[in-house]
Amino acid sequence: MVVWSGINSHPKKSTTMVKIIAPTLKLATFLYFFLKRSLTKPRQRHLRNFIEGILMIEGRKTLSRITRATLNGRHTSSMADFFSQSPWKTNEVMENVRRGMVHWVTSAGKGRGKKIDPIIISLDDSYTPKPASSKHFEPVEWFYDEKGYKHAVVFVSLHIRCGKRSMPVGKVHFSTKLQLVINLLCSIKPYLPQGQPAGFDSWYASKTLLAQGWHVICSLKSNRSFQSSGSCKYKGLSRHARGMRRKRFHPAWVKGANRSTLYWVCLKRGTLKGIRQEVGVIFSKKTSWDKRCAFFLCTDTRLSAKEALSLYTRRWDVEVDYLYLKDRLGLGDFRLRSLEGIRRYFLLVFFSGVKREKSLTQTPMQSRNTDGSNKLTC
Repeated sequence: MVVWSGINSHPKKSTTMVKIIAPTLKLATFLYFFLKRSLTKPRQRHLRNFIEGILMIEGRKTLSRITRATLNGRHTSSMADFFSQSPWKTNEVMENVRRGMVHWVTSAGKGRGKKIDPIIISLDDSYTPKPASSKHFEPVEWFYDEKGYKHAVVFVSLHIRCGKRSMPVGKVHFSTKLQLVINLLCSIKPYLPQGQPAGFDSWYASKTLLAQGWHVICSLKSNRSFQSSGSCKYKGLSRHARGMRRKRFHPAWVKGANRSTLYWVCLKRGTLKGIRQEVGVIFSKKTSWDKRCAFFLCTDTRLSAKEALSLYTRRWDVEVDYLYLKDRLGLGDFRLRSLEGIRRYFLLVFFSGVKREKSLTQTPMQSRNTDGSNKLTC
């Protein structure tokens, strides 16, 4: 809930409107659905104030701005202690959130008399930058990507979608990206039916991740060694593409989020080097005379090239998550220094993203700001 209050500091000056926020009953019901009684009442109050502030305050989402704008809010130090020193169990809250989130998303495809929607998992990594002069943030380090050196917190997230329902899940820790992805997938695996596809880019197409037993749809680099069925020699995918004639490709309309796009594709069965199971590799071109190919891996041999590429296009959901988490929900606005405090901050910001997704799904009509953002009512 948002209330506008007028403050007139001088009789000859105009009145300044200040936004005051207060948690609503809908937010309390939402938290009970996911957390039950994992937190005490004072900690639940801090959690309600934080999520309401994250969703409603414009600009930077610092703890001091949230506490100043909250009706009957506590001191900023109390909110900071809730993240850094309060002895609530982070892993228990994280487990309850993931269990409730997956249950809510997957229940969208269990209605009577309708087609069951597939569950699609998209994953990727990103970072939240910090100034180079900033110090004493435990998980903030220098790392290198294709754009140069960055001083930031690196995290991995995945997005689960089933029909019109979807949720973001994130993880930050001192570990490799590949190990973070494996831990995330293992944490949600007990709550999902078997055989759900996971989509990601070529960076994660390693034999370590493919050996985890998930059905995978991902892009591949051109130097990956592939042995097609009936052949006795491994060759790079680029060599396979050069030896394929144009008539081997056929047109396929790939359905995306908003429209369908025509591609020329060819599906080959075989094995990748280092992976024993039979997989399908899709060679894709934008036009029939295009000499360049894009390569995609599909471990589910029941899917056609058109079906696999249509599922792969849903990977864009995780990029939309990063837009809202970093630009609209203030994922990088933390001032906490300890690793445990920043882990909790990331957890609750992602939890706020879950609240946003749930509000968008349940609200039939959404009003838009001039910048295209949604006005949420919590």
